[in-house]
Amino acid sequence: MEWKKRKILIGSLILFALTRLFISLFYSRYISDLEVFHYSALQSLNLGARAYRDYFFPYPPLSLLLTNWPVWISHAFPTYRALFHMSFFVVELSLVLASLRLGRRVLLLTDRQLSAFVLLYAGLGFLQGHLLYDRLDLGIALLLVLSALAFQPERRVRSFLIWNLGFLMKFMPLFWAPYSLLLSPSAPGRTFLRRTLAAAGAFALTFVPSLGVLAVFAWWSDGALVHSLGEHGARTIQIESTWASGFFVLKQIFPAMELNLISKWGAQHIAPESIPAVVNFLSRYLGWMLWLGSLVACAVKAPRLRELSRARLGVFHFQTLVTFVVGFMATQRVLSPQYFLWVMAPLALLCVAKRSWHLRLVVPAMYVLTYIGFDLRYYALVNLDPATILIVAARNALLLVLFAYLIRSLVRFNARKPI
Repeated sequence: MEWKKRKILIGSLILFALTRLFISLFYSRYISDLEVFHYSALQSLNLGARAYRDYFFPYPPLSLLLTNWPVWISHAFPTYRALFHMSFFVVELSLVLASLRLGRRVLLLTDRQLSAFVLLYAGLGFLQGHLLYDRLDLGIALLLVLSALAFQPERRVRSFLIWNLGFLMKFMPLFWAPYSLLLSPSAPGRTFLRRTLAAAGAFALTFVPSLGVLAVFAWWSDGALVHSLGEHGARTIQIESTWASGFFVLKQIFPAMELNLISKWGAQHIAPESIPAVVNFLSRYLGWMLWLGSLVACAVKAPRLRELSRARLGVFHFQTLVTFVVGFMATQRVLSPQYFLWVMAPLALLCVAKRSWHLRLVVPAMYVLTYIGFDLRYYALVNLDPATILIVAARNALLLVLFAYLIRSLVRFNARKPI
């Protein structure tokens, strides 16, 4: 029986690999970041140009290494794309294997459940095919799962490396690391103030190496690094975000409403003059206020949570990280479709681990609607097609429902019940 269960798991992994082979061979280029990456790599190699100063590059320095290396082998774009796809297939395979380890060690899933995870993940990724290997976001997904795996005091060095690598790729661990530090079984102090100060000190020391690397690149680029990365803060409401869906639905109800779009920062956004001041403020800061509030709540409840067994605390920590990332996606003014890659593996794990048909319906539906809204109808969305607006709005409504479900799950977390 044990061998039969293992055969099912091995078969599901083979099916996963076949879906990815199909994507690599038959999915054509579509709204890809690779043109930007290829241009960046050629500029650096052929002209000796400095990233950030001599040409725009939107991500932190580690991303340069990930995007530049294929041109050392070939300058031709088709070869560059093939090599980039191969490297990120390795990243995704590492993500799947790390998720299996997380499922077995932290969530205590059976082989049958792990097989179900692989099949669900393979299907969700098949829907995201145009995004999988033409972006860097699978790297963030891998680091998120590795952060959940490394949640033990004896693995602090591992967490330190994971967070710094992620910070230098896309900054995201800067925002999920505080949860890990506050919930750590070895976090000192019983009082709220002492606990918070200790976590804040550990947080500041954790990212000293990353800040040092950024300082070197800021000097090397004559300060242009700061300007390039600061461009993200200047973005307005992107057309695929939850905030934009509200505007678009209102536009269908009130056709006379002014709603102008601009093409900037590599995507389509609502023009600043079309955004009321109060909405502009909330779209910029509401998500961050919720994040700070959740950290305060985490610090207040940390002593009681650390009374859980290590196994149960590891489950709670994993769910906390997933909830944060989903909340980040749901509340920010920018929601690119590739962000859904960040939580695809964790959500697939939760779907098979939790006995909730609500979750098992919401997650696949959300990815199906993302496929329709991006792969099939993105240009229709740009042209404010009513059907596409409703599709993307439905996807964003499901994202908000998922966020609410995950918060409720954390609030009701029970130390004695299965996940």
